[in-house]
Parts: sequence; structure tokens; C-alpha cells
Amino acid sequence: MLREMRKTPPFLGLSKHEYLHHEIKIAQVTHERRADRCADADQIATRKSTTLGGWGKKSHCHFRTHEIKIAQVTHERRADRCADADQIAIRKSTTLGVLSASLYDTRMKRNINLVAYESSDDDHGASENHLDDANSARKLPKLSPLLSVPVPVDNPTLHQGRVRTSPHVEGQFAAFVYVPVPLKKNTPLRQLLGKSVNHAKDIEPALVCDWLDSPGTHTLHISLTRPIYLRNYQREELKRVVKAAARVVCPFTASFSKFTTFENDEHTRAFLGIEVGAGHRELEMLSKTVEPILRSLHQKGFYSEPRFHASVAWALLATTGVRLQDEASTLSVPADTLPRVISSFPPQLLSDMESHFGKTLSSSKTGVFDVDSICVQIGKEISSWPLGLNE
Repeated sequence: MLREMRKTPPFLGLSKHEYLHHEIKIAQVTHERRADRCADADQIATRKSTTLGGWGKKSHCHFRTHEIKIAQVTHERRADRCADADQIAIRKSTTLGVLSASLYDTRMKRNINLVAYESSDDDHGASENHLDDANSARKLPKLSPLLSVPVPVDNPTLHQGRVRTSPHVEGQFAAFVYVPVPLKKNTPLRQLLGKSVNHAKDIEPALVCDWLDSPGTHTLHISLTRPIYLRNYQREELKRVVKAAARVVCPFTASFSKFTTFENDEHTRAFLGIEVGAGHRELEMLSKTVEPILRSLHQKGFYSEPRFHASVAWALLATTGVRLQDEASTLSVPADTLPRVISSFPPQLLSDMESHFGKTLSSSKTGVFDVDSICVQIGKEISSWPLGLNE
């Protein structure tokens, strides 16, 4: 029928209005047939589907509508669960935050209580100022005088004007290694040195000789090292090395050859001394035997061209005089009690000493002495070992 209606041309006696009505009918028939085909397809799909269950008697469109509703409900429930989870998380985080804050405050209060000291103003009873009292610094009580270590005060007037060449350090000891030369009473060498020192003092009155009038035996020192400074645990090591050095050198005879003058490394004092002639090689051997331990202790070795000598008198140099005046003014010491200082020895001192006493000093009856031991002085302690003694 549709084909026949479509075959009917619009010019076969139909008006324009009739032709449009004819087209509308064709469209209606076409729509109905399409709806019938959809219904048939729904019925076939309903029969073939095994998952439709109770929906087998209903159309596929209804089933799809039901599935869409289920999906919507599922989505809404999932959204609700997500919302509930978010609320729970918010509640937990809020609770944890409050707990963390409270724990933090508690711990801070505990720390405050641990470090807090009682204040001297607690008599006012202001508990709200507890935090301020904890933060305020409390002065520690003073130590008992019995526990404090006294620091030595340098007073040059008590030491013939001598000042320290290095500052005092607690637990540190000044030391040096030397060969002793005893000067017994009424021996030729001591008598000669007594006369020569008195003559030198006439030329330079600032000279000091603190052993000249001593009744007993005075010992001269021939240094084998510079002044060194040791900690307490280094003392025994130095003794051990010096004792070992004494074993490798046999006793020998040495002699003084001439008068000489020199200054210490700090240029605070000038010395009048007598220099060694014979025995120089043996003394140098002893000095070099001790040098390794000095390097290991980070101390300076002896001089590259050593002049072994013994000091018999000394005088303060002008550089010391400035320090001496400063320290004396600090200690309120009268200026007229300070020892004299010099810039240097008079140039004629050595020549005059040599002309009067040089020949006697270098004679075999006066200037000869035996070297049979080596000593080390650490602080006030003196240790001595005989040369060439094998234990």
C-alpha cells in the first residue's frame, strides 16, 4: 500500500492540500511499522536473555530503565558513603589534631616543669607567673674556695725582675735537658769564676749572680735543649728517651775555653757565660740523641750550630724593663725597688774579661771538668742518669 501511495504522483488530479495529507499518512504508516519492528525485537531479546529474570515478560526498554535506576541508586549510595567517609576522616583528623595539640601542651608543660627552678619571688604566691619563672635564668651558686685552683700572680719584684717568657698554663711543665758541672767550694774553677764575675759587675753593675756567695756546692748547667713545655702525660716519655741517650754515650772529659755573652730567644735577658771547647762533639751527640722526642712532642730542636756554654751571670734587657714597669704599676710596687735594665753589655766587657781571666780559664788546671751524667728538669723535679751505664 505504501508503495502504491508513493507511486501515486502528485499531478494525478490531486490538489496541493490532498497531496500533503497523502504524505502525512505515509509518514504515519512508516512510524507505526517501525514501532512494530521495535516491539518484535524487544520480545525476541526478552525471550533470549537469561539475565532478565522476572523481567522476561516485560520489554527491554523497561529493563534498561530499571538498570538505569539501579545505577543511579548505586551511584547515590556510593556518593553517600564517600560523604560519610569524608565526614569520618574530618572527625578523626579534628580529634587527632586536638589530641596532638593537647599532647604537645602536656609535653611542653612537662619540659617546663623539668627545667623550672624555684624563684626567689615565690613568696608572692603568683602561680600564673610559673612560666616566666621557668624561663628566667637562675645564677649558679659560687664554688667553695677549697674547690677553686689558685692562679699564680706574677710579681717580678719577687724574682729579681724576671718575667715569664710564656704564659702560665695549668698542667703544663717547663723542662730542659742539661749536663751538670758541679762547682765545689775552693776549687780552681769556682775561685776563678768568683773573681771574674766581681770584675764584670764593676764594668756593668746591672749584672746579677745569685750563687756567688752561696757556701755550698753550686751546679752549672750546660743545656742540650731549648726550654720545652710538657703536659703531664709527656713527662715519663721524655725521661725514658733521656735515660736511653745516657746509655749510648760514655763518660768523657771537656773543658771551658773562653768567656762569651748571648741573649735568650725572647730577648728579655742577656747572659755572661763560659763556652765549651773540648768535648763539643760528645755534647752535640747527646743533644742529637734527644731531638727525635722533641719533634714528636712538637717542640723546637736545639740550634743548628750549637754553642754549648754555662751561664754565670745575667742582666735584664730594656724590652723587659717596659713590661716590668707596667706590671709594677699594676701591683703598686715602688719604682726605686725595680732592678736595673740595660740595652746591651758594654762592648769592652768581653775583651776585658779575656785579658784578665781568659788564659787561666782555658788552662788544664782550671777549665777542665768531667761529664759523667745527664739530667732532665721538669718543673721542680730533677732526674739524673749516669753515662754509659747498661742495665
